[in-house]
Amino acid sequence: MGFLDSYFRLTSMTDEMEKKSDVGASLSSMQSKLDGLNAAMEFSGPVAADPAKRTDATATLTASRPTGAQVNGALIVELDLLVMLPSGIPVPVTQTAIVPATAVGLLHPGARLAVSLDPAVPATLAVDWNRAA
Repeated sequence: MGFLDSYFRLTSMTDEMEKKSDVGASLSSMQSKLDGLNAAMEFSGPVAADPAKRTDATATLTASRPTGAQVNGALIVELDLLVMLPSGIPVPVTQTAIVPATAVGLLHPGARLAVSLDPAVPATLAVDWNRAA
């Protein structure tokens, strides 16, 4: 009778757990977490309508904060950058970026990064992890 006793005990435990759980609240909590991750993954920002308006520049990393998320092993990090436009005008930009594992060593204050952006729309900034600053 050990098998049947275990079966009935397991069934009663399952029924108790089902009565105590709130599936709607769990789904709502999971959806809010998913919305937060989706917001964190919007790393590219708006893209300039005309690629010809994009210009290469150099940025100095002033701060970086991990978001706690990853994509295929690459970290998603919020970067505070001071972008020096070719005209000599410094522009502060905060950008969330996917940082490849090979570039994690560059995430220290004072690091110089190669970027491109539309000077009229700083939110179009994109870090070129393969190009030297």
